[in-house]
Amino acid sequence: MSTPIVICDESSDAREQLQNALPSDWDVNITHACNGREGIEAIKAGKADLIFLDLTMPDMNGLEILEIIKNEDLPTIVIVTYDDAQLDSQQRAQELGAIALIKKPVIFDTLSKILNEYGVLGVLDHAAPMLDEHDEDLFDFCQEIVNIAMGRAAALLAKVIAGKCVLSVPKVTMITPTELKAVLYSENNDSDVSIVSQGFIGGGIAGEALLTFRKDELALLAPLLKVEDELTESTKKRLLMDITSILLGSFLTGIADLLDISFSQNHPKIVITSQHDEKVNQWNHEHHQNILAIEFDYSFDEGNIECSQLVLFTESSVAKLSEFAEIALD
Repeated sequence: MSTPIVICDESSDAREQLQNALPSDWDVNITHACNGREGIEAIKAGKADLIFLDLTMPDMNGLEILEIIKNEDLPTIVIVTYDDAQLDSQQRAQELGAIALIKKPVIFDTLSKILNEYGVLGVLDHAAPMLDEHDEDLFDFCQEIVNIAMGRAAALLAKVIAGKCVLSVPKVTMITPTELKAVLYSENNDSDVSIVSQGFIGGGIAGEALLTFRKDELALLAPLLKVEDELTESTKKRLLMDITSILLGSFLTGIADLLDISFSQNHPKIVITSQHDEKVNQWNHEHHQNILAIEFDYSFDEGNIECSQLVLFTESSVAKLSEFAEIALD
């Protein structure tokens, strides 16, 4: 199946030049957008698994478009193109979620290197092989690297809160988008639960990590993180984001280190009920009918505080993880 790509640039010559720089054997369906509004509309219409975004358009610049993509959690991978953008603009683009920046005119060698370095070709390959239901080696490999990565996250958390963190045994399974929807609704239909999500991509692997906390336990985090402010909703949100940055950030860094790759990570974002259908539709749209899911729990403050983590890998990431598993077994 063709990969939908959008090239968003006010210059028709720049759009054609970039299109000609794409790998000739890459099966893509390309949409041209001459301004930011058209680019956003194309993403929302499902035409942009990947978007090449010019940083300096007059009506809506690339940074403004990136902010919309981030704030609305739109399902796309962004590569920014630029002429002579200032350094702070480039840094801001990466902070807003762009996985890479390429100076124009875009040449084939540079673009191919970026696509391969971040594993974009593999991540967007909808024809990835299905997981063999008897592939126990892959499950064992995933469980092993997750054990190590969650151990690192727990160790960092223990230093911050000066206490012990107890870990559960990770459970590795395959789920469908329908089952994912059931999980999200069962968690967040409970008004006492908060979910934070963080996406990641790199080395041919992509996915999402979700951390679940009970809201009544957030108050217990305040003294552990030395927060003395009044526990308003804003303070609780800050506590949630702080603890998420520690656990998810160190966990994903640990996974990347163990696989000897680099992840580009989105900023953590609180998931609200209205986003459930959009999030599940995103997985459906990307044809990830078999999602590799890893579940485990953290318990700290002598069991008074617990949180659950769910790590989801796209179907096309499974083939790459299987390669890592085979190498580990050799």
